[in-house]
Amino acid sequence: MFGATRPLAIGAMRLSTADDRDETRSAAVLDAALAAGVAVIDTADVYARDESELGHNERLIAAALARSSPAGALIVTKSGLRRDGPRWVADGRASHVIDAARATRARLGGGPLALHLLHAPDPQVPFATSVRALAKLVEDGDAVRVGLSNVNRTQLDEALALGVVEVSAVEVELGPHRVDAIRGGLVARCEERGIAVLAYRPFGGVGKVKKLGNDAVVRRIAERCGATAQEVVLAWLRGLSPVVVALPGVGTVGSVQSVVRAAGVELEEGERRELDERWVNVGGGGKPRSFTSPSPSTSTSTGGEVVIVMGMPGAGKSTVARELGHVRFNRDERGGTLEKMAVLLDEALASGVTSAVLDNTYATRALRAPVVEVARRHGLPVRCVWIDTTIEDAQVNAAARILERHGRLPEPGEMNKLMKQDPGAFKPGAQFNWRRELEPPQLDEGFAAVERIEFTRQVRPGTNRALVVDLDDVVRVGRPVRAAEVRLVDGVAEALARWRAAGWLVVGTAWQPAAADLAAVDARTAELLGAAIDIVTCVHPAGPPVCWCRKPMPGLGLVLARRHQLDLGRSLHAGKGAADRGFAGRLGLRFLDATDLAASPPAVD
Repeated sequence: MFGATRPLAIGAMRLSTADDRDETRSAAVLDAALAAGVAVIDTADVYARDESELGHNERLIAAALARSSPAGALIVTKSGLRRDGPRWVADGRASHVIDAARATRARLGGGPLALHLLHAPDPQVPFATSVRALAKLVEDGDAVRVGLSNVNRTQLDEALALGVVEVSAVEVELGPHRVDAIRGGLVARCEERGIAVLAYRPFGGVGKVKKLGNDAVVRRIAERCGATAQEVVLAWLRGLSPVVVALPGVGTVGSVQSVVRAAGVELEEGERRELDERWVNVGGGGKPRSFTSPSPSTSTSTGGEVVIVMGMPGAGKSTVARELGHVRFNRDERGGTLEKMAVLLDEALASGVTSAVLDNTYATRALRAPVVEVARRHGLPVRCVWIDTTIEDAQVNAAARILERHGRLPEPGEMNKLMKQDPGAFKPGAQFNWRRELEPPQLDEGFAAVERIEFTRQVRPGTNRALVVDLDDVVRVGRPVRAAEVRLVDGVAEALARWRAAGWLVVGTAWQPAAADLAAVDARTAELLGAAIDIVTCVHPAGPPVCWCRKPMPGLGLVLARRHQLDLGRSLHAGKGAADRGFAGRLGLRFLDATDLAASPPAVD
């Protein structure tokens, strides 16, 4: 997008979001930046403290542009987030992306937006819908160029494949602390297509800046160049690829002056390699600087291989890995990060190991890349085995494993502590995050082969049949919070008596986040039914799932199956609504609509 020109660029977010924000100082910073020749300023409608001051940063920039009238200044803007309580969250609906962009256009003076980006993909909206909204902005003259922010290579390729609009820029977090855009092939793809890579947060925050300043290698290079550690980082980013443009955040006139000085810092080739080795490569080895896609790996050894077994948490990766018989590198067992697993692999291969397996989640290209790099360094082919499972099946596996290991479903608060002791324990959000981040493995990552294998459900088998009846609105009227409030649905006591007479075990599930005395409510329910009934209940509130027991999560059914040795495939679930259907589907229970409960029950053989 910028051709041979590498413009001075800054991020202006901190001028509006910093705790010690001062609008007079912010104006001085922007004036100094424009006077110094800064040609690219990054902003967004949500660069503000909250929704009440939406567009704050854009108004600061508009005022600065009006004061100085610079020639050729390019303002990078973004839309596609909205406020949800204390957070900004993705909103990729076409109407929101377009309306927010047009509001930004008005705040910046009314002319077409020079470069407008989708702020982030929205997992609740088809990505193509959001990309087509960008195309609409160009078609209607609201934007000259458009691009994407916070995407990976797979998402960029999806946008390019649509062919509805030219992608001029991609904005991602990139710096020594975060090199996913390099390892995952995003920078390589952008370089191939001439797409600008705008690298925000290049220093990684206050704590990372301090660490950079204490790094002996960075300090030595900085002293030779007469520069600061941050200026060395900007020079390193500039040398990564001709399409990379850093967006250092500025908060003072001094930080603007540092950005200007960094443009004159030149690193020696040996220094660049040393920093690559420190920040990008894994486990040493002096790999040449190259960020193009690797060719498929081939072996220079006899019979050796490295295997990545990847899949969603709870997909059964450990079982597959153990069956291979290779030396195993599993983060749950060895502790540490995926980066550490690659380093340990490097050390093992150097010591003579020729066959290894790594069974971790590996959702993204960037997470898989270090393993491929290490294996290629040692002349071994890399095979990827992907256990491709639905989230519903993985949820059953995960909850069943927790029950098997701990004998019960821990409370959400307990899970925080348990996850430190048992890496196989996690909250449902881990699986949703994995699904959102997934980049399906491809041969162009350097794999000799990619194999998709079927999921195997891991649930203890039983022999007994049961009718698992949902108490909410099926047995009880509403959700009584006190025993005196319990009322039964007309005819349900007689219907359940017929099921028991036909030989069925009748058990119950419920969701009671507000019950004052749950035991008393359940006791009164059994009294009105005229028979004891085993009831398992989720007491956790609505919202994003934090437990394994709130439907459609499968935990309650697994508790009952374990307690009564149920054959889930021969049992039924009587309920109403999507949550009950989803619960039954996950567990393999036949679903019985509550309206059919009064029909003659089938006899148990």
